[in-house]
Amino acid sequence: MIDGRRYRTDAWGACGEHVYPGGDIDPRQFFRIRNLTRRVRRLQPTLTFQLRSEFCVLALPTPPDIPSLRVLRPLNPPRPNDRVGFLPRIHASAVAELEDIGIQLIRDIPGDLILTEY
Repeated sequence: MIDGRRYRTDAWGACGEHVYPGGDIDPRQFFRIRNLTRRVRRLQPTLTFQLRSEFCVLALPTPPDIPSLRVLRPLNPPRPNDRVGFLPRIHASAVAELEDIGIQLIRDIPGDLILTEY
C-alpha cells in the first residue's frame, strides 16, 4: 500500500503499473537527441594535439618517471581491528605465539594453519 492506495505487484514486488506492457519502444521518450557537431569541431585541434602527445609518450622505450604517481602509502594499510588479537575468542597466549612466528595481521594467517591448536 502506497499513499493509501493498493497497487498490484508482480512476483518480484514491482508495481504492475511500471511493468513493460509490450509493443514498440520510442527511444525519444528516454533520450534527448542533440547535434554536437559544432562543439566537436571546435575541440578537434586540441584533441589532435593531446592525442599526438600521448602517442609520443607511448612510443618511449621506458615509461616516464612521474613523481606525483608514486605510492606514498601502502595500498592495504593495516586497520586497527585487522590484528590477530581481534579474532573472536582468541587467548592472549595464542596471540603471542602467532606473533612469535611472524603473524601479526589476520590476512597473514596461512590457510592451512589450524587455529584451534593455539
